Amino acid sequence: MPPLQVSFERTPLITNQELDDIFQGRAAHHTTLRAHDFPPELLIEIVSYLPRRELWRMIGINRMLFELGMNELYEEVRLMDCGRAGYKTFEQIGHQNIASRVQRLNIRPTFLPRMGRDGKAVYDKSLTTSELKSRKAQSSAFLTLALTSLRKCSHIRELTVVVQDQLYLTSAFAKFFHKLIKLVGAELGALTVDMTLPNFLSIHRAFDSKLLPKLSSLTIKITNTRFTTSTRQARRIRRALLNIITSLGSTLQSLAFEVIDCNLSKLFQKLQKLPPLRSLELRTEIGFSTLIPTIHFVSFLQRNASNLERLVIRRPTVDIPNSWNLNVMVSRLYDLLCIQRLPQLKELVLEMDYPVILTSLTSHLHTFVPHLRNLTLTGPSSVLDDPKLTSLLESLANCDKGLECLKISLSCFCPQHLDLIASFLPNLRKLDLTYEVLQASAELTGLGLTICEDDVYCAFRNREYGRWGLEELRLLEVLKCPQGHPDPRLLDAIADSLLSIKRITRARTCDCK
Repeated sequence: MPPLQVSFERTPLITNQELDDIFQGRAAHHTTLRAHDFPPELLIEIVSYLPRRELWRMIGINRMLFELGMNELYEEVRLMDCGRAGYKTFEQIGHQNIASRVQRLNIRPTFLPRMGRDGKAVYDKSLTTSELKSRKAQSSAFLTLALTSLRKCSHIRELTVVVQDQLYLTSAFAKFFHKLIKLVGAELGALTVDMTLPNFLSIHRAFDSKLLPKLSSLTIKITNTRFTTSTRQARRIRRALLNIITSLGSTLQSLAFEVIDCNLSKLFQKLQKLPPLRSLELRTEIGFSTLIPTIHFVSFLQRNASNLERLVIRRPTVDIPNSWNLNVMVSRLYDLLCIQRLPQLKELVLEMDYPVILTSLTSHLHTFVPHLRNLTLTGPSSVLDDPKLTSLLESLANCDKGLECLKISLSCFCPQHLDLIASFLPNLRKLDLTYEVLQASAELTGLGLTICEDDVYCAFRNREYGRWGLEELRLLEVLKCPQGHPDPRLLDAIADSLLSIKRITRARTCDCK
């Protein structure tokens, strides 16, 4: 077949016959597809994969590609460095033609001073007094320029602010953040804040419902700090979070936060029902000092049972000290099962590190989430054996049989397990499964017998799932790599028995050779 060329010249569309010839491998010599032959949605998708240097070359071809390239280049703007590159970016944004394209603003300031052990700013001692004043003046001038340029950006919908633990949030930056919220807050739909507790306390007053009337998604991550958190700071952060969530409660549809250094139980005790709330994501150790007693969290879920559609509970992204009492975790996790019913919940994601909860969860899942659509069970202790898998599938089958997506981990994977999933979940559309060992039959599990790989693949290939409507499949073997490796032969064998399959993930997500 001759090579297919793509031209960006303005010429008439190709005919249906020519298009059919292309896909059937009968394309004539010098067949050319032109930019205007592609649907706009396809061009936008293609442009999103191009590196920035190629986008700069592309905008000089024609007007249509200029608009697509400029939208991709300036859809997200980052405020990081106050050097020449930062100045150039915000000078360009000062032009109305560019400012109107900005929809996301990502602030990760690297020009802030370091924070010392006393919690105060530390500057380079090698700098003279005049050099220090010059550096402060430069950062202040840069923030002023950024505010002036962002004043013209009337379409910003998402704002992300990340301040690392080693940086000190200066009063100048705090004032900049308050002014920024006043400028862009009226149309802001999503806000993400990631910083340490002392830094967050410097800016929390900017979260005002009058300044953020349309905010529907709020993510707050109070990262772990090197410095000791006082009891007074813990009380202040709880009070600040309570005031923020209560103030924005009339518009919040998605709420996610991670807090390590203070007890969230008192926060949930005082939080009332948030009528618009649809999604709640919490990263904390349930049952540890961050959420004791858990009954207040359960009560908060009950107050929002009629509107909550998505619930995600994960471990924090930082390591938990070993000195924390693990027995408290075991005794308090059962409080989650006290929830009588979450009738509107469609997606449940649980990351469990303790097997005591798994047995009860697999058999009682249908009692409080009867209309579940997506289920994800992750974590080191969420690996299912044969009895737990059967119990989980039976529980899910007692729901309305509407489960569409399932992500689980198995200690051993064999054709009988796929039979069970297909039998209990006939409406499943997406399956994401990790396993440690592959076997040809469930009866061989735990016997330590070595089975020929060809027999294993034949056992999968000989299955037939003609009526099962599974469309997406992802299988990963995690015994050698925690991130998992796909087995091409296994995927091919299962694909032969699944007539409805449309997408099989074969790519690795790790750097293993």
